[in-house]
Order: sequence, then structure tokens, then C-alpha cells
Amino acid sequence: MQTRTKRIARDVLVLLGFCGAFFLFISIVNNLESSETDDPNDFSVHRVRADEFKKQKDWDAAKEHLKSLIARDPFDGRAQFEYAATLYKQRSILIDEYDDLVDLNRHESDEGTELLKKIEDYNNLSTNELIKAKAFARYRGRALLFLAVVQAEREDWEQTLNFLEEFVDSGNYTYDGLREARVFGSGGEDMTDFDAKITGDTKLHADSRFWDICRREKANRAY
Repeated sequence: MQTRTKRIARDVLVLLGFCGAFFLFISIVNNLESSETDDPNDFSVHRVRADEFKKQKDWDAAKEHLKSLIARDPFDGRAQFEYAATLYKQRSILIDEYDDLVDLNRHESDEGTELLKKIEDYNNLSTNELIKAKAFARYRGRALLFLAVVQAEREDWEQTLNFLEEFVDSGNYTYDGLREARVFGSGGEDMTDFDAKITGDTKLHADSRFWDICRREKANRAY
């Protein structure tokens, strides 16, 4: 009986020792994982703050956090696209401000001249960052479309067509069709006729290459 009691006690001690070793191992693993993921400076903090600042329309603050994400991981496609899209948004705001000056006939003032300079700076910045963003397959379509819009508003029609062609060649399409986007022109395919009455609003609608792109976009939509 005494021998049996000793055996039971020994087995209990072995079991307790095993359990203790197991929980110690789990604790060590958890501590290692915490040291890798619980860093208060982790990139996810920058992502949350970038989203918060975008909701508040504090574009400059959002950009700083997005730049931190990109610096930590240059292959973060989402951060790269959002950074480029923020620059794109800022240039759009500047364009709206300039249009307001035009409506007030104040666009030739010093304020108007300064706005035009800022718009061109943001055109260049957003173009450079959107070109980086289009390297990521998930964001390629939107980046290319934004690039086409920037070039269209600069009236660089050759570059606009190049980006639109890359857009459709990548299998992308827009909901209403590129032909409906006023930034690329108006008037319809009849504007390619030799006797068509071309106006300042016609833009790419007078270019047969644009209509070839539109047909390929329609084919993408059919798939």
C-alpha cells in the first residue's frame, strides 16, 4: 500500500512538472510574439491614424502616417496607393479653389498665379506617386485612371491616351464607360468626322485612338 502511494505521488509530481514546463514554454512563446507585435510604434497604428485623419480631411497629417507605412514597408501597396490618392485629392481641392477664382474673375491675381503653381506641383507629385502605385496589381486600375485624369486636365492628350490604353489593356473598365467621362471630352464618336465642329469641350472625342480604347473597354465589361 505504501509502495502504491509512493508511485501515485511520483506520477503526480511528474505530471505537475510536465504541466509546469509546458506552461513555461507557452509563456516564453507568448512573450516572444508580444515583443514582435505589441510595439506601440507598429505600422498598424499609423494606418489607423491615417484613416482617422482622412475622415477629418486633414490630408497633410494623413500623408505623414502613410509615408511612415511606406518607409517601413516599400511593398505596402495599399499605403502607396492611399498616399498617391491623397495627393490626387489635394490637387483636386486646389483646382476647385482656382475655378472659384475664375468665377469671381480673380484668377489673374497673385492668388490665382500662386494657386496655378501649387496645382502644377501637386500634378507632378501625384503623378510620380501614382506611377509607383500602379506597380501593385490590386491598385493598378485606379492608379491608371487617376493618372489619365491628371494628364487630361493638363491637356497632355498623348499621355492621357497612353494611360487609358494601359488601363484597358490591364482588363479594367469604368462603370459608365470612359466615353461618359467629361474630363476626356464630349460630342461622341461623330467628332472624328472630317467636317465635325470641334470645340474646346471636344477633347479626346475627336481622336480615333480614344474610340478604339472605348471599344476595348466595352469588351472588358462583357467578360
